[in-house]
Amino acid sequence: MAKGPRIWLGIGGIVMAVAVALDAWYAHGLRHRLEESAYAMFGTGLQQHYRIALGMLVVGLLRHRAPKLHLQLTGWMFLAALLGFSGTLYARSFGAPEALGQAAPIGGSLHILAWLSLGIAGLRAAPDRYSHRRS
Repeated sequence: MAKGPRIWLGIGGIVMAVAVALDAWYAHGLRHRLEESAYAMFGTGLQQHYRIALGMLVVGLLRHRAPKLHLQLTGWMFLAALLGFSGTLYARSFGAPEALGQAAPIGGSLHILAWLSLGIAGLRAAPDRYSHRRS
């Protein structure tokens, strides 16, 4: 199995594929199965799902340029955000107990922190070795 931050390229790709599959189901199968508010809730979870998957991919792309531990923690924050926010909204869309919805703000906060952490990793990243070349 891949070690270090590059694993997030694989995980991010899988998470993105799941988002695309859920999006197809959302567009073609769920509209008539869910109440309007539940359908909208699922859609919100899906929007964030895409954003989180993109973050995971960026974590993997920075793997040679930023501190590994920092990137690993950022990747885990994105995964926790996916489960805590999107997962909660998906479950609530299908009638999970309202108490489960209390996890969504935690997931949303982790999502924000993950993007902040990724920004910090980008600022701390080593310069591109080709940046000195002229175009």
